[in-house]
Amino acid sequence: MSDITSSSDFLCGVLPAKDISKINPILYLHDPLQAAGSNAETFLHRTPRQFPTSEEKNIKNQSYWVTFTPLEAERRFPYLSGITPAHKNVFWRQTLGVVNELLELIQSDKSELDPPLRDGTTLRHVCASIGIKHGAHMAGVYFAKATAMMYPFGEDPRRLELINVLMIMLWVFDDKCEKSTGEETANVLHEWRVRLGSADQGCVESSPLQTYLDKTIAAIYEYDLITGNTAGKEMHYATLNTEYWLKPPAKCENLSEYLAYRYRNVGALFVWSCVKFSLNLKVGILDPRIAQWLEWASMHLGMTNDLYSWAKEAKEQSEEQGPANAIFHLKQLLSLNERQAVEMLYSMILPKGALMHEQLLSWENKCPFDDGMWAFLRGVWGTLAGHVLYSATCARYAGEQGRVVPG
Repeated sequence: MSDITSSSDFLCGVLPAKDISKINPILYLHDPLQAAGSNAETFLHRTPRQFPTSEEKNIKNQSYWVTFTPLEAERRFPYLSGITPAHKNVFWRQTLGVVNELLELIQSDKSELDPPLRDGTTLRHVCASIGIKHGAHMAGVYFAKATAMMYPFGEDPRRLELINVLMIMLWVFDDKCEKSTGEETANVLHEWRVRLGSADQGCVESSPLQTYLDKTIAAIYEYDLITGNTAGKEMHYATLNTEYWLKPPAKCENLSEYLAYRYRNVGALFVWSCVKFSLNLKVGILDPRIAQWLEWASMHLGMTNDLYSWAKEAKEQSEEQGPANAIFHLKQLLSLNERQAVEMLYSMILPKGALMHEQLLSWENKCPFDDGMWAFLRGVWGTLAGHVLYSATCARYAGEQGRVVPG
């Protein structure tokens, strides 16, 4: 990645100097196009598409986040979307303590609710491997960073802490589930639902980790009780019913078949419920207009994840089953080489942002929604931008070859 940045000024044009101290250092950059030997940025142009400014009139305090403008970077910055700008919540430091506490509890948990898989994998092993790769402290930063970028507009750090707990548990269970086979997967999912079930019922087996998780779920519902909202309940329901661990089809007859799988697997309902909870919003998303818009947003999430994670997943590809990645299936279905498949996926992401933006502009002119719905739409827009920024700057996808700041 030496041609992306050769010094610490790679954030010039991306983040004001006055705000650099408010974020945890960006140590990695990952450019999927460059990794595939593509120069697609010369012919696939990212048109900046910002959320309608007239619908930001009710934002009273913008001190809770910093703003990134990656499309204005003075050097090459691998932000592969037109949805801009991106933001990051400044409360990431406050949430770091909760993140590290949970990681420690998982690693020290010895309850029977974490039975090993055939290869010996447990949640403890998954969590420990994250720490080995990134260092104990940096593993915590890794998780806190994702929440701060994807839910940047929250004004209550405690809400972000609770979201962090659910996201970490999703990640570690997802990693364990990926290593499971056959009946093991069903057992892992049972373990998941028992671990994160209703706090009223509690868990049959008590342990420091389980007590912590029960208190987390109770705290989420307490917010609903105080505010008269249902965002916490919706988030808990979405957590229990996420389909992150759906196994990808080994072979698809067409790309639509894979995209239908990815639509279920990306966990968008959980993401949208976190947007609501972070902003304390009570909005319905069953309106066909909103549902269509969120379908585009879900595809943006899934395809962005596939684009940035490809280099990592290609190395880990199972011989029995292809990875959950559109690039693998584009290569297989259309007989493309890696560069061509990466470019095609990138060319599919850009129109999704354009469609969403055009719809927002149409709604802005017609004004069919109240302030709560506009706040939700803006939150989703910020989540998509934050997801791209996180994907471009996380060590998980970049690997050590993507380190831009010496360790």
